[in-house]
Amino acid sequence: MRLAGYGFPAGFYIGPDSNGTYQTNLQYGRRFFPPELVRTPIPCFVSKKPAGTLRLFILGGSAAQGIPNPEFSFGRILEALLRHRYPGIGFEVINAAMTAINSHVVLEIAADCASQEPDLFVVYMGNNEVVGPYGPGTVFQKWVPDLRLIRANLLLKSMRTGQLLENAIRPLISEKGRTAWRGMEMFLGNPVGADDPRLVAVYRNYKQNLKDICSAGRQAGAAVILSTVAVNIGDCPPFQSLHRSAMRDDELRKWETIYQAGVELEAKEVWSEALKKYKAAVRLDGRFAELQFRMGRCLAAAGRHREARECFVAARDLDALRFRADTIINKTIREVAASLESNGVRLADAERLLPPQEDARADADGELFFEHVHLSFNGNYLLARHVLARAEAALPQLAAFRSPGPVLSREQCAEALALTDLDNYEMAEQMAQFMSRPPFLNQLDHAARLASARERIEQLKEIASEPSALRKARGITERALEKAPDDWILRRKLGKLALWEGRFDTAADHLRTALRKHPWEPMLHVDLGYAEQMVGRNTEAINHYREAIKMDPGCVRAYTNLGAVLAGLGRMEEAIDCFRKALEIDPNDGSAYLNLGGILAGSGRIEEAVPYLRKAAAMTPPNAMAYYSLGKALAAGGRSNEAADNFRRALEIRPDFADARRELQSLKSGLRTDPPMPLP
Repeated sequence: MRLAGYGFPAGFYIGPDSNGTYQTNLQYGRRFFPPELVRTPIPCFVSKKPAGTLRLFILGGSAAQGIPNPEFSFGRILEALLRHRYPGIGFEVINAAMTAINSHVVLEIAADCASQEPDLFVVYMGNNEVVGPYGPGTVFQKWVPDLRLIRANLLLKSMRTGQLLENAIRPLISEKGRTAWRGMEMFLGNPVGADDPRLVAVYRNYKQNLKDICSAGRQAGAAVILSTVAVNIGDCPPFQSLHRSAMRDDELRKWETIYQAGVELEAKEVWSEALKKYKAAVRLDGRFAELQFRMGRCLAAAGRHREARECFVAARDLDALRFRADTIINKTIREVAASLESNGVRLADAERLLPPQEDARADADGELFFEHVHLSFNGNYLLARHVLARAEAALPQLAAFRSPGPVLSREQCAEALALTDLDNYEMAEQMAQFMSRPPFLNQLDHAARLASARERIEQLKEIASEPSALRKARGITERALEKAPDDWILRRKLGKLALWEGRFDTAADHLRTALRKHPWEPMLHVDLGYAEQMVGRNTEAINHYREAIKMDPGCVRAYTNLGAVLAGLGRMEEAIDCFRKALEIDPNDGSAYLNLGGILAGSGRIEEAVPYLRKAAAMTPPNAMAYYSLGKALAAGGRSNEAADNFRRALEIRPDFADARRELQSLKSGLRTDPPMPLP
């Protein structure tokens, strides 16, 4: 089967190539996720370690990876801190974290990283133990309680014969309606209460996996830092609350009456009286997570921060959608680190650092977290500083350094990594869209919290929209690149800024340079393909898009961009295939719906086009072009009233949309309209 090309490589790294270089296996997630839900690691490469270089691996889930932008993860910040503080020593900080994984997957990654000359493992994981692969709240596989069975299953999937067997039985067990990754909302139907007996196995397995990860690092000669996991507790209400089991109907009615009375008093800011009601409700049922959170808010408002924190912690631990590391997870990390301290394992206690112990609501303005677990740049900086101190104690090469330089400030790290106003706006907007979907919609006071986030985003947008913003961002990035000329990420950033400025030849030059330094990144091919496309070098663009797809078959943007080029060349059926493939991978891709609908309508296939354009128009945030294109298709199909409604909606979104205004006027005048053409 291997010779015939069946299956996929099982290791986190594939190689070596002729130069002795290993690269990340972008198919690695197929061992742990169904094909339609597969997650991919960050593309990177590892070669023979140069003399005088220390190699650090970051292990964990999306919080360790640096969502929403790994360019500003704590690993990148840690690398900047180390390079400035220890000139003369080379540092490679490799981000081996992945979205949605837990300790079962991290152990497999750690074993592969152990063969790559590591000097330090930094382990930051625990949020996904229940919802990740083999957890009781997962959507990825059926629950497997025994660690030996889990590991046997993973071993089987590492073999081509095991992959064949899984592919044969998957159609018999696949869940209906599970067609694509939809983030946290996929887990809404899988609550796990704090008293669920399956959690016992979760905590037991987690502890053993932690020990084995440490063992993999130590056997390879690497020091290990285990970090507790910081999560937002004071400004993140529980996602789902459950009453205690076996609660009688009369008890529930009494509880509801008392609880609602407390809610009304809290709304009037009568904190002490509201707290009395909530405490009365606790006596009937204290396992309702939202009740604990409300008590925490009342206590915090009264200045009783220590008691408030206890309630916020309880609310997190009782949350039935377990997307945050809980008390037992962090206690386990501390216990394992303490038991292995004499063997080169050290503890970084992020939970006690973020947020400050004295006030769990200190992050109410979003300074540390974007939402429930993902850190802002400020949060990542504080975590990196904390890990730096532990790394200095763990690595003898650093402990022996005679005169280390000063520790970079938060502002200096931002300059070194070229954090710009555009980046701040993009990250805030991306996370606001993330929080505009379930399960965040179910949280207490979600609308007010999202409105506050939107207010901050508008402020950032105003700054990022200034005429000088792109020029300022380019200057920041150029200065950072001068100090780190081999940093391909900064070079790519310059290329993307040039794309936004419309300097496509300059963009192509920067992106080619970045690609020479780092040829394993599919999105570099996508960005370079777009630059080539914009200057009319369509053959080169098509080649880059196809190369990106070859490297990462799940690269949606490569398919949508390729479809746009092919449509522009009149190769409509090929373009349609590209957009259909993009929608197979991501049914929430608005641009694919818009372009596919536009091509079909432009080809006279109006009735076939309308459903796709309706989908595009239903996306969030609203897109004026989607409503305009839908209006054009409906008008071409003789449905003038519906067309007019969509042109009006386009004008509501963009009052300066001259084409929509003209089409609306044409309908009023009884003139015919042509169907929409394929979009660029």
